[in-house]
Order: sequence, then structure tokens, then C-alpha cells
Amino acid sequence: FFFFFFFRLEFCFCLMEFQTPCKLLGLYGGGEVSAALQPLLLDKADQTSPFSLCMVPTEAHLMYKRKERSYQNYRPDGILKVSWFAKHRERVLSALFVLFDWSVFTDRPSFEAALFTHVEHIRTATRSRSPRLVLVLFSKPQLKKLLDPSIAKTEGEAWPVGYLSAEDCASVIRKRLELDAKVVSVLPSSSAAELAEHCRKLMRVGLEQADVCIKEEARLVKKHKNEINKSTQPFLFARHRFKIGWYYEMVREGALALKYYLQSYTHLQQCDMYAARELQAVGRLLSERILHIHLKWDRNLRGAFEFFDAHLQWHRQFNPEQQHPTSPNALLQATNKLLYLTSLADQYEQFADHLSCHPVAYPWTPASSPGYFYHAASAVVRERHACRLSVSELAQGILTNYSAPPHTAPLYVGHPHRVIADDPTEETVYNFVHIWNELQDLPFDAAVLQLLDKALDRYTTLMPCPRLSACLACDMAAIYAQQEEWVLAAAAIEKPFAMCISERWPLLSGDVFRMAADCCVKFNDAAGWLVRMLYRIANPPISSLACFHTLLAYLRNEDTSACPADMLLPPMLTAAVDIPMATNHPFVSVRCQFSRPAARIFHTVHFQLWLSTLCPAPLPFDALTIHFSDPALTIQHSPEHPPC
Repeated sequence: FFFFFFFRLEFCFCLMEFQTPCKLLGLYGGGEVSAALQPLLLDKADQTSPFSLCMVPTEAHLMYKRKERSYQNYRPDGILKVSWFAKHRERVLSALFVLFDWSVFTDRPSFEAALFTHVEHIRTATRSRSPRLVLVLFSKPQLKKLLDPSIAKTEGEAWPVGYLSAEDCASVIRKRLELDAKVVSVLPSSSAAELAEHCRKLMRVGLEQADVCIKEEARLVKKHKNEINKSTQPFLFARHRFKIGWYYEMVREGALALKYYLQSYTHLQQCDMYAARELQAVGRLLSERILHIHLKWDRNLRGAFEFFDAHLQWHRQFNPEQQHPTSPNALLQATNKLLYLTSLADQYEQFADHLSCHPVAYPWTPASSPGYFYHAASAVVRERHACRLSVSELAQGILTNYSAPPHTAPLYVGHPHRVIADDPTEETVYNFVHIWNELQDLPFDAAVLQLLDKALDRYTTLMPCPRLSACLACDMAAIYAQQEEWVLAAAAIEKPFAMCISERWPLLSGDVFRMAADCCVKFNDAAGWLVRMLYRIANPPISSLACFHTLLAYLRNEDTSACPADMLLPPMLTAAVDIPMATNHPFVSVRCQFSRPAARIFHTVHFQLWLSTLCPAPLPFDALTIHFSDPALTIQHSPEHPPC
């Protein structure tokens, strides 16, 4: 069963912020030649560290100035600006390919004068950010002949006039412009294969120069460390540590990135002056980056588990208490509650996705398997659905004749939308309606079924856990039954049904058999369906089939007089059950009872056992042994003193 579930919550943060930091390289000049060279530069490029290559159409796009600020007594309105992520994805270049056509010059002095003026002009325009320059010289006529097969090939100059070779030209220009080695090159025009290979080398040089620029940017941010007071400005310290970690993650310096992310996360926990919603959003962003490094780069599952557990403990302190719908703050509390539960469910699911993709073998346990976290996410989704139902009347009263007021996008990560209105309650109402409409479009049953299906798959393949798998399949079948999808419910319950028979789980069998019986009733062929299922499972003897026919009658609340006493299942596990002894004794009886009405995953169930005798004379017992289907659960007790 496959259900596709996607939820994008614009209240807290954009999904782009969760992606791995990406270097931005630019391609400037050359006109149509730059458009033709772009796919050659990207061909077979190293994708170890994500990057993007954009065309810089005009000089205005290069003039992106840095703001100089004094941090003494500075307190921003938020921790992380949304625009900071946008500008580093779209505007701030770490390396710039500068294309210059030398074919229009007939002598060396005029060529060098024009080239040096052009480069200095670009340096002036980019002085604030100072991206690393890679100078690429080309002859437009020769490249057009090489890239366009329809143009006749003719001999031409392979490098600018006045130089001994292309290497001589690059060496002279590099020294005159005081550029690093390998950042000046002349594109070959002899063959397409040579040009493609040269472009791949150029791309490697550009990525190396981008790394140098980003590390320099991180050092510039570090210089502000002494200007920030850690105790009175923990929000600024958290912001700057995050930026440094972001830069180091761009260049795949995993150890340094993790160091600064953890420092930022630690100081974030001291920022009690900001709203809980913003702290949740920034904390989730930091946890996503830290877990990405632990799992994708370091392959450190133990460290990832420890951090995720600690993060959830801190995250749960923001869980708002549900207030009565008539209270003054009910609207704000309902909005925060829905946002909190959505964030918690997403974090459980994302962590499970990370663990599912982990290629390294790990000693999985039921509490560390990805299936555990998928199941936890499904439980949070159910809680969120219950929260929505509890405030449905309040929502319907607000949505009646509601029209959205003018609003602006949030400026900081985790901030709500700003409503342009005089009444401050308009903003609260708008944010509640926004999250309500987002969740209204989300099919609740499909979301839970997808998470349960993932959990069942992980518990079946990655870490076999038959009993937990049976519980999950029962939950899925129950949802299908509520939707009256009886074919899917029967398919979901078939495997737990088989496992209950083969593994002899009488206590878990109650829910499984009842669900199977409901499916049988809907099919109008109860006996035939059970017979076919049993034959597919293990082809049991006819006597076993007769017992299950009788059990089915019991589950239908029909006459069960022909059903043996030991085949009857109690309606709830809390009912006391007589246990047949291996050797019948006329004076001894055994009864058991469980503390919960049903066996469910992650719940502790206490088992009580009573041994009673009806004989007037004392009965000597050497030992009491209780055998379970799992040998690890077998109990054996020997009395320390003779019986009275």
C-alpha cells in the first residue's frame, strides 16, 4: 500500500532551508558563448559538495554589498533572517567565471589594456563580497565553428596575438593581475573533446576557488566573536555560530561544521527572550543540520541517537497546554499546539528516513529501528487530528464569512505572517486560519497509513519483529475498516492472522481474529474465506479448521455451545482466564489476568498469575515452571522452604 504524503508548512520555515548548503558560482560575459559553455562546465562535475552555476546577466547583479554593523547593545527582532538564506542561494557568489573575447583585438597592447580594465571594473563591483575570479579567454569565431557543425572549419589563431603560446599568455596575465595559479586559461578550439576536457578542469578550479572564498567568509564572521557578549546576547552568538557552521558545511568540513552547529544549539537554549515558536523552528533547523552530518558524513548512529533524544526532550518543553475553546487565548494556543505537533511528527519521520537510508550495519533494537520512529510519527499525527477535532467548532465559527486581510511574509525563521491591520487579534486569527487550511487539505487517514506502512516495512525487513509488525498491521486494517475498504483490510490482516496461528499468540489473537471476522462478514463468505486463508498459510488438518469455524461463530456473537472452553477468547485481556495445565490435577487450578485491555506496542503490560488449591491437605511442590512460546520469557521458581 503506497500513499504519498507531503506537507509544507510555510509558517515555520521553507523547506529549502533544510537542504545542504550549496555554493553559488557565476558565469559572466561572453553572451551566447557562456550559454554554450554552461552544460560543458556542469558535465561530470564533482557533486560531493553541492553547488549551482548561474548566468550573471548584468553588472548590477555583481554589486551586492555587505552591511557593516556594530554589535554592542544590538538586539535584532529575530534569530535567523529568511533573506539570509535566500541571498546565499541566489545572489552571493563564491566564485565567478569571467569570459573575455580576444578575437576582436589585433595587437597585444590593446588586448591587455582592455582586459585589465575589464577585470579591475569587476573587482570594484564585487569588492564588498570579493568572490574568487577565474579568467577564461576565448575566440568567439573559433568556438562558434567548433560548436556549430554547419560552419566550415578554417585555421585560426589558438591564442591572442603577441604571445608565444596559450600557456605564455596565461602566465603573463596572471602575474600582471596578481591572480592565483590555474585561474587564467585560454579555451582550446582544436577539437570538441579537448574543449570538453578543458571545461571539466575549469570547473574543478572554480570549485576550489569557491571553497577558498567560503572559508575566508567564515573567518570574517569569526572576527565578530569578541564583539558579542555570550551571557547577554546568546541570540547573536547562536546566529554567528550557525553562520560559521553553515559555511563550513558548504565546503564539507564536517568536524568544524558540527562543532559550530553544536555551539549554536547550546546557546539557542539560553534564548528565553524570543517566542517559543521561533525557538522551535531554529532548533529544528539546527538539529536537521547536525543529524545530517552525523548520519550522512560521519556514519555516527550512536551520536545521532543521543542528540535526537536530547533534542526531543528540549523540544517537548514547548508543548502548549490545550485550553478550553472559550478561553481568551484559546485561538493562539490552538495554533501553537497544531504547529508543535506538526513539527514533532515531521521530525520523527525525517529521522526515520535518515536511518532507513543508512548503509552501515547497526545492532538495531525495537526502540532504535526506523519503524519505531515512523510509528511514533503516526501517533503524533493521530494526536494532531484529535486536537483539530477539539477546536473544530471554534474554527467553523471563525471561517464563516472570513476574508484574509493584507499580510506580509515573515522576516525571520519561525515568525508568523504579519497582518497589515490595526487590530492585533487579526494576526492571530489569520495564522490560525492559515494552519487550519493547510491541515484541512491533508488526508489524515492517508498520512497515518503511509507512516504505518513504512514502520511495518522496516520491522519486517531491517529488523524482524513479528509481534510489533502484527500490531501495526492491525492498526492499518482498523483504518481501512473505518473507510469501509474491506479488501484492503483483509489483505492487511492476512499476515498477522497467519502469524497468530503459526506462533500461537492467543493474547494478541483477539484483535486479529475480530478484525478477520469483520472482513469475513463483509465478504458474505466467512467459512470459505477462512478455509482459503488457512490453506495458503500452512495447510492445517481438518480438525483445526473446525475449531476456527467455531471461533468465528463466537466472534459473531452466535451460538458457541459447540466451542470447547479452552478455545474461547475473552472480550478483553483484563478478564481473568483459566489456563489448562500440562498435567491435569484434580485439586489445582491456574488463572491469569493482564493489566491492560489490549496488547499494544510501546505499552507495558503487567501479567498476574494465581495458583490455587482445593485440597484440604497440603500439596508438596518441588518447582513451578511457566512455559511461554518465547523461551526467554519462561519462568521457573523453586521454594526456599518446604510447603506448609
